[in-house]
Amino acid sequence: QAEPVQPQPHPVLSDARVRRAIAYCTDKGALMASVHPDLTPAERQALIMDTFITRRSWAYSPPAITYEFDPTRGQELLTQAGWLLPLEGDYRVKDGRELALTLTSTASNYRITYLTVFENQMKVCGIRVIPNYVSASWFFARTTGLQVRDFEMGVYAWVQPADGDPGGRTLYACDT
Repeated sequence: QAEPVQPQPHPVLSDARVRRAIAYCTDKGALMASVHPDLTPAERQALIMDTFITRRSWAYSPPAITYEFDPTRGQELLTQAGWLLPLEGDYRVKDGRELALTLTSTASNYRITYLTVFENQMKVCGIRVIPNYVSASWFFARTTGLQVRDFEMGVYAWVQPADGDPGGRTLYACDT
């Protein structure tokens, strides 16, 4: 098993305003439409998660805060955090550093489609997303990827049992 990861503050994502901005700049409906075009809007809406526990689970409770798609609010938060959009620029800058984040996922067609839409959504808010497509064997291995937090941002699927019991101590606990 991998050595426990010692948490380090991330130079960008440790600012809650940046994380909230990403949430406001994300159009979840458009993400779902990109990979499920044949579903109705209601069916796509039902697929959107607002916590790590599915709505069908006995353990589900709505989050205290829901971030609706509001790129203007996201841009305001980034400006408050000191990330400014230069004239003629596409991406925000702070202290001479571009606001760029690497997003790691597997290279399935589903993920590539989904993340291309996400990348464009973040660009509207001035955030450069750098896709990093890796093999599932690396992303889910015991000594790389998710297990050792070897990524900046990540996208992957996790399936809960049909009964909706979240379980998952090894998935969610920090000490395993």
